[in-house]
Formats: sequence, C-alpha cells, structure tokens
Amino acid sequence: MTKLHIVISRCLGFANCRYDGELVEPVALESVQELAREFAGEIEFVPICPELELGLGCPRPRICVVRSTDGALRLVQPATGRDLTVGMKQFCAAFLGSLGKVLGFILKRGSPSCGPRDVKQFYASDLEQHVDRDGVGFFAQAVGERFSGVPVTDEVELMDCGARGRFLQRVRRSLIHDSSCRNPKPGYNGSSPDRNKQSLKVKP
Repeated sequence: MTKLHIVISRCLGFANCRYDGELVEPVALESVQELAREFAGEIEFVPICPELELGLGCPRPRICVVRSTDGALRLVQPATGRDLTVGMKQFCAAFLGSLGKVLGFILKRGSPSCGPRDVKQFYASDLEQHVDRDGVGFFAQAVGERFSGVPVTDEVELMDCGARGRFLQRVRRSLIHDSSCRNPKPGYNGSSPDRNKQSLKVKP
C-alpha cells in the first residue's frame, strides 16, 4: 500500500541539523504524532533538511535570503560567498516531484530554506540590515507552487490550539477521503490508483 506523506523539517524533532547544530523539539508535534498513530500504516513522516541536502554540513555558516535592487531574491551564504539559489531550486523541484500523495507540510518558521513565514530578507548591499521579515523560504515557496491546496503549518502555529486543530482537520479530511477512494464500496467501477509509485524514504 502506498503510504501518505506528511513532510516535516528534519530539525523539528528528528535530527540535530540546524545551522548551529541544535535540535528543535516542539511539544505541539505530539498532536500530529497522535494522528499518525491513529492511522498507523497509512501515514509516513518524511523529514527533510534542504540545507543538508545541498551539502552545507552541520554546524554551518548561516544562509540568508537577499533581495537585489531589481527585487529578485537569491539564497546566499555570506561567510563563504556561495550563491545557493540555483542549487536550492533544483533540489526543491527534484524532491517535491518525487513525492506521492502529500497530506501536509510542517516547516521550520523563519528558516531561509523551509520557513513558510517570518523569513528575513536582506539588502544585497548590506547583509546586516534586513528589508523585512515577512518573507518565505525557498523550499516553502516551491511547496506553495507545487502543492497549492495542501495545508502548510509550522512549529509555532502548531502550539496554538485553534491553528493546530484546523491543520489536523484538513489532514484528517484528506486522509479519510483518500482511504475511501482506495477502498471503494462493492460495485465501484472507477479507475484504480497508481500503485507503482513508491514512498520516498528519508532516514531521520
């Protein structure tokens, strides 16, 4: 049976892979883990760290989103002078394209790669001064473009009961709908799902 994915930033309880080598352990993830236990065998968490996938190592110098004078955004590592924009976009396209059915994304807030919100954008001429902190990380941006109807949350939002409930409700609704489609009532003549796709395995 093809498993259904919840993609999650690896630093959120899976591995010490933040730029400073620390592990984030949000208590709110317990509610998502409860959902996984309820639908054991159907949900698979897919931990991912785009920065590690680019070979940046851990710990590593910070990376940041830089806004050029023409408004274009780049992903750079100031300490090394590396421009990671193209590499990150290529990784995002390949990774997201390899996923099967995705129920939701739980991403690290403020991260220049994963952050769905509160990501600082810096002036290209002055990396000590940020333009604003209402930006989105490169991976999160790609997620929004490829999975526009899939719920996305972060570890801070999950700590709010109302926001957590809405996220889990959407995940649950999608899971139940998918399960009913894959296990139709007798007499159903619809086409069967593609069972040749395999779940992406990312070791924690």
